[in-house]
Amino acid sequence: MPDNDSIGPKEIQATRFASEEMIVELYTELRTMANAKLNKQPPGQTLQATALVHDVYLPLSKDSNQRWDNKGHFFATAAEAMRRILVEQARRKSASKRGGNVEKRPFHEHEIQAPEADEKTLQVNEALDLLEAEDSVKAAIE
Repeated sequence: MPDNDSIGPKEIQATRFASEEMIVELYTELRTMANAKLNKQPPGQTLQATALVHDVYLPLSKDSNQRWDNKGHFFATAAEAMRRILVEQARRKSASKRGGNVEKRPFHEHEIQAPEADEKTLQVNEALDLLEAEDSVKAAIE
């Protein structure tokens, strides 16, 4: 899409990207941008180009106060929005409640072992048995 084709405020507000041809052209360019950004991400990226385009385009198209000087301005705004979405997703993925930077490795059933009864578990069990002998209601664990 050449930068000299203007998308002025009048065109944006009047059409709100209503021209089917314009929507297809914008969408195609946004998909290309999204694919390029996602290809630079590390393996394991779960966000798809289509979702990234939608996450960017919908808020931009609904903001009636936003005005773009031309197509280049629109795409620069979209690229910045894509970058912010990818950064936020990376932050979420590396959050400690999601496992943070813990090394991920494949799951193998043969590696699972039944837990061994340790001393603390036996002591708790013995205490519950004694409590149950005194008061079965208090010993009930729900």
